Amino acid sequence: MAKVYLRPSFQKDLLGLRANHRVNYNKLCALLVELETGVPTVVDRRAETRIEHCVKYELQDGYRVVFQKVEGSEALVALCVGKHDHVDGFLDSHKGWVFDPATGRMKEMRLAAVDEATVNVVASNTLAPRIPTEESMKRVISSEARMAVFRLFDDAMLRGIGVPPALVEGLLNVDDPNSTQLMLLLQQVANDNQGAADLLVSYATGDRETQDAVLAVARGERTYNPQLAHADEAALKATTDEFISFDDPKEMEEVLDTGKFEQWQLFLHPDQTQLVCRRFDGPARIRGISGSGKTVVALHRARRQAKALLGTNRRILFTTFNRALAKYAG
Repeated sequence: MAKVYLRPSFQKDLLGLRANHRVNYNKLCALLVELETGVPTVVDRRAETRIEHCVKYELQDGYRVVFQKVEGSEALVALCVGKHDHVDGFLDSHKGWVFDPATGRMKEMRLAAVDEATVNVVASNTLAPRIPTEESMKRVISSEARMAVFRLFDDAMLRGIGVPPALVEGLLNVDDPNSTQLMLLLQQVANDNQGAADLLVSYATGDRETQDAVLAVARGERTYNPQLAHADEAALKATTDEFISFDDPKEMEEVLDTGKFEQWQLFLHPDQTQLVCRRFDGPARIRGISGSGKTVVALHRARRQAKALLGTNRRILFTTFNRALAKYAG
């Protein structure tokens, strides 16, 4: 029996599959439940080498679904489902995971898609400032008319993510993200350390969030994991806006049957139900790390209170900074 973690991007793939190929949608739903319950699967399984510990199942008419096994565990992370080109695009862009020990959360690291990539892949000046080293200040001053691609890095940061020392200076001096010079340097980095090359490519092509994540890894504030290990499962469970899991396979089956995937963001774990139903004598505050489900508990409590007020002129006010959640709450 394997715990299956589902991601928001996988939700979009499922919605597309449900609309365009209902037979495959039903086959995939059955596969997910079979994996959760430990029932032998009837879908063809094949190996995939582009991602560590990758598992790929073949559906009908050229559709396939990709999972990544959590090393040392029976758990699986559902990554992508779709036709050949869609799945191949995902496999080529997925570059691993970044763990933030300060929050206990995990985020995917990947190359930006065409519609997500920044127009100018050079890092924005609006990035959070850091205290520059004397060496990096000299480099900025000596390159007044140009903006180095990796100007927010210094020698120690590049070496820290595994860049060979002989290539550090060349990378720090590259000012054209589309140059042959940069591609050749990244290839040399990849020959020595594929993980370091993946981080640098993700930074050069990524959006603000991706660039911040790579810089945090280079500063030693976060860790980069090309694959997931058993010790990472706590982070998967903590990152409730990035990974959804079900303790009871029947709960998964119900969501899959109804197709109401937007409710994943509003999923209420049974352990949180007591907070929703509890009676308080006055104002109450719930504390927890980001992504621990505080807002979801508040939303379910507001819904319960609103039901109790049906037929009266009284209303419940629910506020949130999350626009997507506000939309679903309405």
